[in-house]
Amino acid sequence: IGTVCCVWIQQCFLNFLDLEEICGYILTVLVMGVEYQIYFIVCILKHLQEDILQYTQENNLMYYLLEKPIRGFQVRDWIQYMKELGDRWEGCIDLLLPD
Repeated sequence: IGTVCCVWIQQCFLNFLDLEEICGYILTVLVMGVEYQIYFIVCILKHLQEDILQYTQENNLMYYLLEKPIRGFQVRDWIQYMKELGDRWEGCIDLLLPD
């Protein structure tokens, strides 16, 4: 999963999310802080949870996550959860991120 997350971030979710959601990702990180990249990915993984379980059983998880677009994810539906993650993990994530 770590490799997939790195690809998503390096490509700024291009070809994975709709343009509107990519803009939402960029704005979220710019306004809320760099740690929100992590919360954003947690939300995507939670959004894809059932598919992740299914494709894990089929041994196609990497293909699914790296080749298929992320359907149905909307930043506005997850922003509150991201804020809750931010409140809960504030300070801890900062220690993990490089300066």
